[in-house]
Amino acid sequence: MRTRTKLLLLGSLYLSQGLPYGFFTQALPVLLREQGLSLPLIGLSQLLMMPWALKFVWAPWIDRVRAPRFGKRRAVIIPLQLASCAVLASLALASGPDGLWALSIAVLLVNVCSATQDIATDALAVEVLSPEERGLGNGLQVGAYRVGMIIGGGFVLWLFARTDWTIAVLAMAGCLALATLPIWFVREPAHVERDRPPPTAFPAIKVAFRRLGPWLVVLATYKTGEWFATGMLRTFFTDAFTAMRTAERGHPLPAGVQDPFIFEQLARILGYVGFSCALVGAIVGGVMARTLGRRRALIVFGILQTIAIAAMALATQS
Repeated sequence: MRTRTKLLLLGSLYLSQGLPYGFFTQALPVLLREQGLSLPLIGLSQLLMMPWALKFVWAPWIDRVRAPRFGKRRAVIIPLQLASCAVLASLALASGPDGLWALSIAVLLVNVCSATQDIATDALAVEVLSPEERGLGNGLQVGAYRVGMIIGGGFVLWLFARTDWTIAVLAMAGCLALATLPIWFVREPAHVERDRPPPTAFPAIKVAFRRLGPWLVVLATYKTGEWFATGMLRTFFTDAFTAMRTAERGHPLPAGVQDPFIFEQLARILGYVGFSCALVGAIVGGVMARTLGRRRALIVFGILQTIAIAAMALATQS
């Protein structure tokens, strides 16, 4: 498989993961807030992203899938991609984000599919990329995932402001379907198909815990505060823009009437501003990690992250 084909294949799969993740973490909290959902409930809705944190539990079973004719990784990735498309299409045909239980189930299902797809995609990346290509592959992983988040978050929110719920979510499902085409037409290398599955799953998990030790605690907790805080940031922006527009008009909008201006401004923030900050952060983080070392860089950025979250909390009180 040529390097260009490998990068196209992996880029499409990582973009596929960013699409629903961007929608659920960036666009959906805004839509829920516009529907009048309380801030505590919106914060708790972030728990629906837990499959991403727990995917290591079922990862060994995913590695044991055998499909010599179809491809070991393709046999996992393609059904999960199609399942995500089907759930999103069903969600698009619903009345909107006001059916909380149906929406929650759909979000959870897509997150399970995306997190499981990530397991197989990471394994595929390790198997098809040579050691010399892995640095490029890692950069592609971050970049494609971020692009997917921008499409699923900023673009879908912008489209919702100009059309409606059905068109916006169907557009995201369509993008996900298009991103599935490369894995559909590309065959896995023969050496991937002949890989032997691990004998059992639980010993693999035990080995991982034994080797990583305290680092597992760091992995589980380091981003938790930022995860919940940024999940609420969109709702704070929504409230701020709503208050500003209400002050300009001199009266609030009638119940059920939405202001496209709010969604357009949020789409710009989540798209242009968010992507630019993420890009700068990735560059600075890479330089700092190389300069200070990983441990010191984690400490420095952990402190900065704490200060930023505290500042955001104080700003929302004013």
